[in-house]
Amino acid sequence: MHNSKKLSLGAYTLTALVILLALLAWGQGQKWQLDDLSNYALFPLLGLIAFSVMWSHYMIAAAKKGLRVEDKVTKRYFESTSFIVLFAILLHPGLLIVQLWRDGYGAPPQSYLENYVASGLKGAVLLGMIGFTIFLAFELHRWFKDRKWWRFVQYASDVGMLLIFIHGLRLGG
Repeated sequence: MHNSKKLSLGAYTLTALVILLALLAWGQGQKWQLDDLSNYALFPLLGLIAFSVMWSHYMIAAAKKGLRVEDKVTKRYFESTSFIVLFAILLHPGLLIVQLWRDGYGAPPQSYLENYVASGLKGAVLLGMIGFTIFLAFELHRWFKDRKWWRFVQYASDVGMLLIFIHGLRLGG
């Protein structure tokens, strides 16, 4: 099998595997009590999925570079899995915001900074908010990826990954 076919198959396999691992970790955290799930229980799963798929993007990009495979080989993979990431990063805070609003806690950021997380974890929430903003800015690549300044948005997305990693470690326990 040629490197490009191996990479394409490996990309989808890795992504499926990391999504499965995210589901297993989340389910274990729920003690597999899945009969009456609320938005409070579901929103962390979407954060795990978003991070896991973005991580797989980094791994596949590194493999593509290392194997010297053309961009067109992974183009469909990145396009299709980017929708998973976008869906998950929008719904991750979205479900929490909606549920806090329904429960009478008001609008963000006050609703989750004052009513959802302990005061010692507010910094982790702020890191998540910054990472979220960076990732939304990265979605503009469809229109601006050929601009000279776009590389700075790409660098910022690397910082965003680090921020989200810290966010998840602090809040995901």
